Amino acid sequence: MDEEKRTEYDSQEDEELRRRMDKRKAERVEERKIEQQKKAKKKEKARKYTLAAKIAFGVLVVLCLLFLAAQSLGNVTFSRISDGIVQTFSNMKAGPGYPLTIGKNNCLRMDTFGDNLVLLEKDRVLLLNSTAKEIMSYKHTFSAPRLCVSNSRILLTDCKTGRYTVLSGRGMLTEGELKNEVYCSAIGNSGNYAFSQKSEVGASLVSFYFNDDSGEPFQFSCADEYIIGISFSPNGKKAALIGMGCKDAADYSKLYIVSLTEQKVVKEFQYDGIRLHTVFYSDNDTVITAFKNGYSIVKNNKERNDRLLDGSVIARFAVDYNGNWAFAVNGYGDEAGSTVCAFNSKGKELCSTDLDVKVSGFDYKDGRISVSASDGSLYCIRTSSGKCVKSGENCQSPDFVAVVKNKIYVSDNGELKRISF
Repeated sequence: MDEEKRTEYDSQEDEELRRRMDKRKAERVEERKIEQQKKAKKKEKARKYTLAAKIAFGVLVVLCLLFLAAQSLGNVTFSRISDGIVQTFSNMKAGPGYPLTIGKNNCLRMDTFGDNLVLLEKDRVLLLNSTAKEIMSYKHTFSAPRLCVSNSRILLTDCKTGRYTVLSGRGMLTEGELKNEVYCSAIGNSGNYAFSQKSEVGASLVSFYFNDDSGEPFQFSCADEYIIGISFSPNGKKAALIGMGCKDAADYSKLYIVSLTEQKVVKEFQYDGIRLHTVFYSDNDTVITAFKNGYSIVKNNKERNDRLLDGSVIARFAVDYNGNWAFAVNGYGDEAGSTVCAFNSKGKELCSTDLDVKVSGFDYKDGRISVSASDGSLYCIRTSSGKCVKSGENCQSPDFVAVVKNKIYVSDNGELKRISF
C-alpha cells in the first residue's frame, strides 16, 4: 500500500514537473516570438526611415534642379522658397473666418499673393489666408500709397513723397526714398522693380532696381513723354513702358521696349491720337497695351496689331498668372449692360460673355473672372468654357473683388466676404 502511494506521488510530481517544463517552454517560445516581433518592427521602422530619407533627398535634388533651372530664367530666389515654407506652416493655424470686418472705406486696393489675399489699407498692408488668418501685417504712413504685387514680392510706394518699401510674405525686405514724386511703379516675378518719377531735366526718369543687388539702378530718361505704365517680362530680362506726350497740340503715346540685360531701349512704337493706359507682358515676347476703345498686341518687338472695339469703352482690365487677360466694356446709358472678353497670352479670344449689368469690380485669376456689378450682384466666368454663374448672394456696395482658386473675395461696405462658386 505504501509502495502504491509512493508511486502515485512520484507520478504526480512528474506530471507537475512536465507541466512546469511545458509552461516554461511555451513562455520561452512566446518570448522568442515577441523578440522577433520587436526586431521586425525595428527593421521595418529603419526601412521606413531609410525610404523617407531617400524620398526627402530625391525631393531636395529635384527642388535644387528646379531652382537652378528657374534661376537661369530669372524668376526664383531662395528667399521666395523660404517665404513659401513659412506661409505653409502659418496656414496650418486657422483664423477667425469670413466675413471679416475691415472698416468702411478703409480698403484702398485688394489683390492676390499666391494662395493668399493682400489688402492695401489706409495705414497698413495686410496678408490673409483662406481662414482670414493674418499671415503678415505691415504698418505704413504713406499719404498716397500705391501697391504692386508679383508672385513673390509686394512693392508699396508713396507717390507723393517717393518713399517705398519692398515686402515679402513675412515682412519688409528693403526700403528707400526717391528724390521726386512718383508717376507709376512696378515689380516683376524675378524681384526686379522700377519707378517712373518726375524728372528735373525732362518729362520723366525711370529707374530699374535689380533683385541681385547689383549696385546702382539702371536709369532711363524720357525727355518728352511722361511714363505712366511699366511691366516686366516673366523672365525679368525686358521691360515695357508706356508714355504720354503732346506735340503740335495733339496727344500721342509711345511704347518703349527696354532690354534690361543690355540696359538700353531696343524698340519703340508711337500711337498718334491715342492715350495708352495699360501695359503688360503676357509672355516673354508679347506685349499688350490698352486704350479707351481698343487694345494693341506687339509680338517679338516688331509685329504690331491694333484692334478697335467699335465705339465701346474698356471699363476694367485684368491679367491671369499665365498671361491670359480679359477686359470688360460697359455699354452706354443707364439701361445698358456690359460685355466681358477673355484672351490667351497670344491674343486669341477664349470667350465673350454678355451681362445685363454694369461691371464695377473685376479680377482674373486661375482661369476664372470675378465680376461685381453696380447693382450688388456677383458673377464668376470660367474662361475655358465661357460658362457664367451668378451668385445667390448680393452685396450692398461692392468695390473690390479678387479670385483665389475657386473662391471669390469681395470687399463690401466694410466687410470682406468669401463667396464659393
